[in-house]
Amino acid sequence: MVKQSTKGRRAVLYARMSPRGDADTSPSIQNQVVDHCLPCCKQNGFQLDQWPDERTLRHAPADVALDHLAITPGIEFDHDVSGAKSDRPGLWRAIDSLRRGDVLVTWKMSRLARDVFLEEFIIREVRKIGATIVCAQGPTTNDDDPVDTCIRQVFAAFNQMERKLTAIRTSAKMQQYQNEDGRAMSAIPPYGQRLGRVHTVVDRKGETRQQQLLEPDRFEQLVIQRIVAEWDWQVNHRGRGSLRGICRIMELSEIEYRGRRRWHHNAVRSILERAGRLDRLPKKDKTMGVLAR
Repeated sequence: MVKQSTKGRRAVLYARMSPRGDADTSPSIQNQVVDHCLPCCKQNGFQLDQWPDERTLRHAPADVALDHLAITPGIEFDHDVSGAKSDRPGLWRAIDSLRRGDVLVTWKMSRLARDVFLEEFIIREVRKIGATIVCAQGPTTNDDDPVDTCIRQVFAAFNQMERKLTAIRTSAKMQQYQNEDGRAMSAIPPYGQRLGRVHTVVDRKGETRQQQLLEPDRFEQLVIQRIVAEWDWQVNHRGRGSLRGICRIMELSEIEYRGRRRWHHNAVRSILERAGRLDRLPKKDKTMGVLAR
């Protein structure tokens, strides 16, 4: 609920779209502005430096709409960027353009951040300027009431949890596609594989597209066998395995990780998980060793 005293204030609009496969054609940004931010400004009497052409935003293709928003003063956006990242030029341009008494209008708090710490930092930066954050939907930050703050922070925690669950589901689905038909889901193939031939497929919409497949990398497959064997030996003879220990073994053996001499324990962890050792990777201890179950 926006207070009466905020009416007539200057508003700066901010929208963000998360990374997705159809980012280039998705109308998410223009929908946030037209369907949520602009109606919020009209309802509460906020003033914009320049009102955008709503007809263009509503009916134009995504690329045309984004070009229109990019040249409209008082409207900033970040396209195809995670809400957990602080490196968002559009967000910081919006905050830098605020003046005392202004309002930063967005669709929901999740558009500003999907990380509890980052959200609190953004709120403090806006308050330092003397401005206010207003959301078209969900809790806002214009009230210092402890109950309002608690509700907002609970929403922030759920937004952060939703982001992490989405990442887990996306990763699982990508791995499923890789295992089923060997398709490449990113420009960087998983360790042990490399980008192979490209062939034409027909998707569910009946559209044809180019799809690149993965093929085994013989050298990396041998390295995986070495890592798995070393892990099994450590677990069977020492009762525990050490991710950093395997990194040191790889480095002493002068086995590089895709052109880099240094190995990282997360790379070893990923290799072991893909090799079916996930059930033998419980919680980390302080030395980054892993106890066997």
